[in-house]
Amino acid sequence: MNVLKKCILSSFILVFFFTIIPAVHAAEGQMYLVNVDTIELKDAPKSNANVIGNLIEGDKLTTFEEHNGWVKTFFRGEAAWVLENNLQAIYLNDEGELASEKSSQSYKAITAEGGLINLPSETAKLDSPNLKSASMEITRNQKYNLSGYHFIVDAGHGGKDGGAMAKKMKEKDLTLSTAKLLAEELKEEGAAVTLSRKDDTYISLDNRTIISNSSDADAFISVHYNANKNPKAAGISTFYHSSKHSKLANKIQNALVITTSMNDRGTKQANYKVLRSNRKPAVLLELGFITNPDVLNKIKSITYQKNAAEGVVEGIKKYFLEND
Repeated sequence: MNVLKKCILSSFILVFFFTIIPAVHAAEGQMYLVNVDTIELKDAPKSNANVIGNLIEGDKLTTFEEHNGWVKTFFRGEAAWVLENNLQAIYLNDEGELASEKSSQSYKAITAEGGLINLPSETAKLDSPNLKSASMEITRNQKYNLSGYHFIVDAGHGGKDGGAMAKKMKEKDLTLSTAKLLAEELKEEGAAVTLSRKDDTYISLDNRTIISNSSDADAFISVHYNANKNPKAAGISTFYHSSKHSKLANKIQNALVITTSMNDRGTKQANYKVLRSNRKPAVLLELGFITNPDVLNKIKSITYQKNAAEGVVEGIKKYFLEND
């Protein structure tokens, strides 16, 4: 009888060791790669927790704890949680290159400066001072200048609201194609992007501001094209409501003038609903007059719209990344 009890006890210990212990160590210091377009970082391990940032495909992160399918990392010096099923476990060899499996001797952890530290597997505990000191445990290629930022890109008009129209060209179609190009440019810089509309759908002005105000966005960019009774009217302008957002408007306007080679109509304060009711830094762009035949031929081209998108991104970068 005593022999049977010992066997049962031994079996239980083995099961515990090979199931519970490895799972804990996998979470403490495990490296992951984001393998989806974008995922949210939360301030707690639950779906309704506050969003404190975003990750994009290709980001790498080191985790320190697991809880009900969520893993903890550090983002801008604060604990952040992300769903593990959106991540792919990865390992690095001694040279810092991706390896097919974890080394039995050591592994690499990512530091706040983007470097790598070598820690023995046996000491990779949650309270490791080397790991805890890494306040930014998420790394990204240096070209991703806007990593950690989130922008709402609002394509003006849509659906039953066609906006301005000239020679069968509707403003709602121009704004949508330009907004999509802008979204792609922002994503290439590492930013997370939310489009107010992705197709020819009517979105009320109230709902556009709700999308912005209920998000963690760093700025709201509304894309429009202009119209005027004077067919010779030309140029681009950027509008803002609150004076504290005039700097953002100026940065974007200045960059747009350079990348599009269009007349500079300047920045102006305006009482537009999507600006007035917006709690985020918000600007509204008028990227050219579709009622000007010469201008219309230019602005309906993908080349122009891409140049405009690049100008907006350049202005955003100057505002958020430069201290002048």
